[in-house]
Amino acid sequence: HVIQLMRLFKEGNIFMPVVYYYFVDDSIPKCIMGGRALMHGFPPDLYTIESSEISDLQIFLQNTKLPFKEPSLQLALGNFNLGYRFYNVNLSFLSLMISLEALFNLSNTELGYRISRSVAVLLGKDKEDSARIFADVKNLYNKRSKFVHTGNSNTIEIEDMLRLRDYVRKSIRKVREIGKSKQELLDMLNSSGFGEEPH
Repeated sequence: HVIQLMRLFKEGNIFMPVVYYYFVDDSIPKCIMGGRALMHGFPPDLYTIESSEISDLQIFLQNTKLPFKEPSLQLALGNFNLGYRFYNVNLSFLSLMISLEALFNLSNTELGYRISRSVAVLLGKDKEDSARIFADVKNLYNKRSKFVHTGNSNTIEIEDMLRLRDYVRKSIRKVREIGKSKQELLDMLNSSGFGEEPH
């Protein structure tokens, strides 16, 4: 849980250095094997915390309880963390898109538009910032569609995945802070315009 929350706090690659596989026999865990874990995901840079961030991280860890009660938020977090486990940038990207769909999708129509608009309204600081986010997320969603429908693995760059991961990270944190059900959240976002505080 701590590693999941540290990933949600800021960008950087953090993982368990040792992994154990076990089974439970008569309520007693018995180790099958264990060893060093390989570093997964992108970027290759290890996670670092500046001294000025320590207090904020401690507060975040103390005030954020897992699992999240809202199923869509927990599903988004699960796919956000799953993206760190892939060596393939395309699979990480798709996992992150599933996170956004879990947060902002209720039907199968106009998916790219609705997800892009929801992220823009939720995260945009003003009209211009919301418009920029909308265009960027829509472009990222188009790359997702092109990759899924054509199989062209050159569509998605590492920078695309990292930008998307930042949107997902910020969205999960903001949705958690708002604390509404998925339906209430989407109703609120739908009734808000670019640059408006939706909560």
